[in-house]
Amino acid sequence: MDKIKPIKVLIYCPRLLDTGGIESHLKEFIRSIHSEKIQIILWIPDTRLNELNIKWYRENCFKTYFQNKSRFGLLQTIFLILKLNFSGINFFYSNGQGRSIFWIWKMLITVPKWIHHHHSSGDENDRKTWDASYMKALLYSNNLIVCSTNISKEVGLYLNRNVQSIPCYSRQILIENKTINKEKVRLAFIGRLIKEKGIDILSKLSNDLKDDGIEFHIWGKEEFYTQKHFDLFPNLQYHGSYNSLDGLKDVLNSIDGLILISTHSEGLPISLLEAQAAGIPWIASAIGGISDLKTTDDINLLIPQNATYDEIKELILEFRKSLIEYKSLPIIENIKNYELYYSNEAVSKLWKNLFYDFDKSPNK
Repeated sequence: MDKIKPIKVLIYCPRLLDTGGIESHLKEFIRSIHSEKIQIILWIPDTRLNELNIKWYRENCFKTYFQNKSRFGLLQTIFLILKLNFSGINFFYSNGQGRSIFWIWKMLITVPKWIHHHHSSGDENDRKTWDASYMKALLYSNNLIVCSTNISKEVGLYLNRNVQSIPCYSRQILIENKTINKEKVRLAFIGRLIKEKGIDILSKLSNDLKDDGIEFHIWGKEEFYTQKHFDLFPNLQYHGSYNSLDGLKDVLNSIDGLILISTHSEGLPISLLEAQAAGIPWIASAIGGISDLKTTDDINLLIPQNATYDEIKELILEFRKSLIEYKSLPIIENIKNYELYYSNEAVSKLWKNLFYDFDKSPNK
């Protein structure tokens, strides 16, 4: 009996960094999908990875193609496109946002199916960043995937096309049973240190709520904010970034709740997913797919996008009161919700069903 040929999936991501939401999703995607039945080929035209991450991708993919910006970039790209057209690829899976995505697809003339994965909110602010080339990617991909049902409805109406929802991959770490200290509730932000993530508001809140039994903590790589900024706020402890699963486990075991005050075009933030998976309550801006994660009104609070500073402060105090009433962690409702809809098993099932059914959909 002839051996069944594996499905080959070409992942094209215009730019890849060492850390971030897309980067975290992509690693878990590769870990979960790459196998003898589904082979992952990874192409990154603008590679901004350290050597350790490059090594990881090479060891965990069938093939990898890493480029960086140079005077030979165009020639390398043309040669690579010719090579990939003779590689028997079944799927072009584009990830992220970029002008090159649509044109690369047009040149991959032998690849029958195109899946585009849009990670951000799809709301009015997000749509302002979609140029003409990226709009073609959203309109003409065979399958357009977003990360939440809330986003799929809004983007589907805007584009007048079918939009499927598959959550981003995340990691589940179960925390130890612990009592919440009502004298010092520990709220944490985990993510990119940029203005749009509400770092200035968190800094101010840490001063204003220092006598209300709340301690603020931040984890993230120094970017637009550094240790020098956080030294000005004694009730806001900056811990730098963590670089391993054990590091994340230590973080989740040390906090009582997660906080995300954001004006960024959030899709389904990985930090909230991983807090949910651990049974940790959260309070976050009602952007993108965040409302999809909400289980009950007391352990997951949504901050309206137009909330004033004083309203945000009152919601945080309400959140603290709810935590104290729960007395201990983890919260089982959050864990059950994650395992049902967002776990590795649940997300992998959706992706694999999509790949295995590729012959049933129209070709290019």
